[in-house]
Amino acid sequence: MTRSLVPLDENLWQAMAESRASGHAASVEELERTSRAAYETYSDYLSEVGVALVRVLKQHGKELPPDTTARLRLCLAEVDKAWPKYLP
Repeated sequence: MTRSLVPLDENLWQAMAESRASGHAASVEELERTSRAAYETYSDYLSEVGVALVRVLKQHGKELPPDTTARLRLCLAEVDKAWPKYLP
């Protein structure tokens, strides 16, 4: 069974844009750097983005707008399709 990971990038960029627009740019700096870096494989990209998402949600999830936090959790659910260790 093939699962689509297409929504990840769109939701990730939208969540970062929402964070910046709401005055929380610093909250997603690491996530932005991680998502823009070059990786050898898409699997490596997903793993690193997953780590960054978990950090952002743990450290800043309560201060971000609820819609943005929900979008970041949706991204984490997409990462979970390839790397199931990230969701509790």
